[in-house]
Amino acid sequence: MKQSNSILTLAKVNKWDNENVWGGAIVLISILDGKWTTSRKIGEDAINTAVLVGGQKKM
Repeated sequence: MKQSNSILTLAKVNKWDNENVWGGAIVLISILDGKWTTSRKIGEDAINTAVLVGGQKKM
């Protein structure tokens, strides 16, 4: 599966390991991790980046 530009941007902006970040043409962001604190931080980063890329205001 090819990595989408949106997912690569999300990984780069948030300094994620992009070898483990994948997505297709329709972007679905899955957050998988064993530690609750890390998952919350990744989730917050994902939402904030999606909002910025989508041109919306943060809530």
